[in-house]
Amino acid sequence: LPTAGAPAPAAAAAAPAGDSAQAPAAGMPAGAAGPSARDGVYLHKRPLGDPFNGAAGGGGGNPLAEAGSVFHHALLLLVEDGTVAAALDFGPADGTDVTRNVFQAVPGRRVLTTGSAAGAAAPPPGTPMLYLGEAPCRIAELGKHRELQAAIAAIEAREYHALWHNCIHAADLLGRALTGGRVVSAPLLYDVLVGQTPELEPMALLMFQLMMQRHWFEAADGSGLSQASADALGWPADVAEPAPLLPELEAPREVDAAPVPAAATSAPAAGPVVH
Repeated sequence: LPTAGAPAPAAAAAAPAGDSAQAPAAGMPAGAAGPSARDGVYLHKRPLGDPFNGAAGGGGGNPLAEAGSVFHHALLLLVEDGTVAAALDFGPADGTDVTRNVFQAVPGRRVLTTGSAAGAAAPPPGTPMLYLGEAPCRIAELGKHRELQAAIAAIEAREYHALWHNCIHAADLLGRALTGGRVVSAPLLYDVLVGQTPELEPMALLMFQLMMQRHWFEAADGSGLSQASADALGWPADVAEPAPLLPELEAPREVDAAPVPAAATSAPAAGPVVH
């Protein structure tokens, strides 16, 4: 993955140009969009709150901070008529971003919120977000969107677990459902295009692997949940499986500050495509 501070690659999931689109704010990579950009589906990541950062209870420092934005809290926001009208946000039922004991499974919260509750989840103006594409329907019709409802049911059927069933896994599956499988691994795309990735594997993550006998990447990759949910979603196996990053992401280069139109994006002939 490109290291933090590397030139932003050509945006495979860039905010499309249009009358209602906004150019990225100063310092914002191409492929990012502010929260007041054109209508559509956006992925947002924020640093973990309590208990790791003490936002509501005096917790200690986040031991995974060395991983950049990889383990930040991930959620999807749907902008309609210029307003954040719906949020898809999975986490502990008590409203925190993560459990104090990361090895404990706890009841999860309802994924979908609309109206003022969704607006409260919107980040401050100027915060980078990743544009995934146009919403598949109006907010009032989300209850009839079969793939989205199947994804929400699959997420809510299991308790929240900070490592094995978390907000990142949920955001990946929800992003696939809302884009018909065209955008995969959206939280990881966010880290590459908008967030920060570590230059080397942090020691805290290497220690985690030794302790758990599992690779830390499993806690930040939602493809497993997508594969497990493929039957309920009616997806073929090749849509549910993880896809490699697009060729554009393999050779970072300087790009214009303006968003890249979706029509200009190329993609492999087979498998899901990001636009």
